[in-house]
Amino acid sequence: MRMPNDNNKAGDISRIIVKCISHLERHRRKYMNENLKEKDIRGSMFLAIMYLAHNPGSSQDRLCSELLIDKGNAARLCRQLEEIGYIKREQSPLDRRQNMLFLTEYGEAQLPFIRQYLHSWSDAATSGFTSEELEILVSLLQRMKENVHSM
Repeated sequence: MRMPNDNNKAGDISRIIVKCISHLERHRRKYMNENLKEKDIRGSMFLAIMYLAHNPGSSQDRLCSELLIDKGNAARLCRQLEEIGYIKREQSPLDRRQNMLFLTEYGEAQLPFIRQYLHSWSDAATSGFTSEELEILVSLLQRMKENVHSM
């Protein structure tokens, strides 16, 4: 990949970063779709499943916030996951308007498969990186994330 020289605008760096991150995410999603299709998992379903595995009882609003999706997409995603038996909704005892989301036993049982493919993709994407390079990469990406959250 060609890095911009001093004569190029700062926007070139931004385009390269966005292009690389977008390419990585599209490739990961394609890889996950191909490998999890026998489990009826597609699109951002695996992200919701993994989020709920780490945050059982989260609300649909919290899922929206974490996955950066709108309420309509979150409702559709939850309905699809519920229909195929991955999640269940329980009314919140504190706010009857809110549903708490949990993985079902079936959803929990699929976690090893999802994790296997996530690790496999990650290993391929970071092949040849030293642990120091990975630490630097993660640190820089986290800083970028914090920077855009303050906008």
